[in-house]
Amino acid sequence: MKKFIAVLAALLMALVVPAPAMARTVRTPFTGVDTVAGAPIDEGRTWFTGDGIQHVRGMVVLYNSISTSEYYQGSTTLVINWNLDTATMQGTMWGTAHLALTTMDGGFTGTWTAKFAGPDAPWTGRGVAKGYGDAQGLFQRYQIVSTGPGSDQVTGVIVNPGARH
Repeated sequence: MKKFIAVLAALLMALVVPAPAMARTVRTPFTGVDTVAGAPIDEGRTWFTGDGIQHVRGMVVLYNSISTSEYYQGSTTLVINWNLDTATMQGTMWGTAHLALTTMDGGFTGTWTAKFAGPDAPWTGRGVAKGYGDAQGLFQRYQIVSTGPGSDQVTGVIVNPGARH
């Protein structure tokens, strides 16, 4: 009987212990503006092929990034590459991005791609980035639309795959 009561007491105590919070993915939307902070840090290498295509490799440009999210505010260093048909102003652009946050110790690093759609259309693109430092474990997904020389509109989402509730 003592053994039965001990087992029953242990089972009742197990029911009282709270279960740990379940992890879930939280997505937080944001909007922002990237503005060129000055002349390119490195102009990279530029050349033209006989078919009128301009090729740029390794251009490095610094942007100031402001946003509705603390996870998209700081200095963004882009490494830019492109192939642009100078007759149609169509082509592709790609590179890497490194956002050093001013709101905390850390940032995001990732890749992006974009498309030139012609002389009267803004270039558009998208990117993904992985957090480090205070942003470790977070991800960004974003879209970019050029709004004029040296200024881009950014909309995206901060993904926290291990948020606790």
